[in-house]
Amino acid sequence: MPPTVASGEDIAKGIAPWVYCANAICTPPVDGFSNCECWIQERSESIGPGSKDSGAGCVENFLTLGNITNLFGDDLFEKMNEGELYSTFGGKFGNSSFLPEIALELCEPNTPFVYCWGAKCEPDPTDSTIAICRCPQVNSPAGSIIGVDATVQCAAQEGNVCNYVHNGGSRNWSEWTALEDWYDITYPDSDGIPKTCSGEATPVGRTW
Repeated sequence: MPPTVASGEDIAKGIAPWVYCANAICTPPVDGFSNCECWIQERSESIGPGSKDSGAGCVENFLTLGNITNLFGDDLFEKMNEGELYSTFGGKFGNSSFLPEIALELCEPNTPFVYCWGAKCEPDPTDSTIAICRCPQVNSPAGSIIGVDATVQCAAQEGNVCNYVHNGGSRNWSEWTALEDWYDITYPDSDGIPKTCSGEATPVGRTW
């Protein structure tokens, strides 16, 4: 069974080129990891893991029995400014480059998902706007909230998105209260309320 991931991780903020995986398109996992297509963002402020006990690096360190260096905080942003690519999150800072429309879905407890926040990425040799991030598979006993590329995956996976591989996080809508402006800032042409693939409004800041 994939390792569990808890909510409420420590965060760090910094300015560097970064990668947005909120609604990544991911391959089925092999040996506990998926390759996820994410979107490279120009140098701007973003949010990354702030401690050794947070983010994808923490999970990878567990899965590899401590055989990797888990980057976080200032060290993470230093490497990003040196040219390495990592998945972070825009939050209230928004995105600085392209990001497709997102749908948010709630999945049942212990449904596996991949966890890209803080994952190491490599440039896609065929597309300069894309990074391929190696994201570990995890699950949450509380369930999960996943991000879906609404322009491609909602129709292809209609009614069944939780059975496909998506980047996600623990089920805790209340955590989104701190990001009330995130959707407005990231998608200024929207009505300000994230939707599911079926078009239902998500209860950001409440319990679903």
